[in-house]
Amino acid sequence: MNRFSTDEPDDPLKQVADETIDAIWPRYAVLDESGNVVTCDMMTWARTLSMGGQRLIAQEDLPGGYWISTVFLGLDHGWNPNGPQLWFETMIFAPSTGEICPFTGRVHAHGEEFFMDRYSTLKQALEGHEAAKRWFEREREAKA
Repeated sequence: MNRFSTDEPDDPLKQVADETIDAIWPRYAVLDESGNVVTCDMMTWARTLSMGGQRLIAQEDLPGGYWISTVFLGLDHGWNPNGPQLWFETMIFAPSTGEICPFTGRVHAHGEEFFMDRYSTLKQALEGHEAAKRWFEREREAKA
């Protein structure tokens, strides 16, 4: 549903608005068997990602309690219909502070975001994951 939609299921305006916006700026996607991004409607995206198996690309522990994670977002995080579509994200998280989070009431396993980058393709995401690890090692060595 987008900002032009109504609550009427058979509303022709809703159908035209949805199709037009999705054609101009596809925002939802899933991965095919080869890891290619395939744009889709919101319900297909929600069903596919709720079944799991597509989000996690790579995750691993880094020295010093840091943690790196690369995921398929399934939502275009480019936020610009004229810019590149960004479907994947790599983040490095600092170690946990051990403090209780005021929002969740629990101690989180990882701390604040330390690094973030986004990518358009699975190949870029995998390369970006490795590049982020190299960046992390250079940063660590520079501070040693």
